[in-house]
Amino acid sequence: IKPLTLAIGFTGLAVLYALEKMGTTWGKKNKWIKFISTSRAVIVLFVYTLISWLVNRNLDKDSYKWDLAQPHTNGILAPRAHDNELLSKVFARSFAPLIAMSVEHLGVGKAFGLRSNYKIDQSQELFYLGVENIVNSFFGSMTTGAAMSRTAVNNSCGVHSPVNFLFTAGWILLTLYELSGVLYWIPKAT
Repeated sequence: IKPLTLAIGFTGLAVLYALEKMGTTWGKKNKWIKFISTSRAVIVLFVYTLISWLVNRNLDKDSYKWDLAQPHTNGILAPRAHDNELLSKVFARSFAPLIAMSVEHLGVGKAFGLRSNYKIDQSQELFYLGVENIVNSFFGSMTTGAAMSRTAVNNSCGVHSPVNFLFTAGWILLTLYELSGVLYWIPKAT
């Protein structure tokens, strides 16, 4: 364990917790405090990335004070057709993950529907899940299903519309094409 890496991890958690407490204590009285509290993950990521860049920018790769994310992004892969040989190998094995993913997706939808007083249309949810994964497969993406943590974050931030995902997708595309240099400096502990 590297002491600086440990310090980054623990102080990052402490700041996240402090901002969350600040939001639950004073967030209903002040919209700026609520905004800061709900944006705590982005704030911590930004601050620690800035600190990491300031500390490590003039050092050799082997001399960095802590481990960095160092992603290599080149945008989105061009869509390509599926390999028929691979499809025949994985077809029979795909049913168990499909069922597990579908059950999880519907479970998350129902859980947050109960929490927020709305009902989900199960057939629409499964249709969306299928279309999303079919499109993703042409780009070499992993299959995706429900995201309990992301749904919980959106719910706690007061998101009430799927339009939120247009903003999320926009940020992801911007990051892949324009901000990959910044992502290099993110400490792994953050």
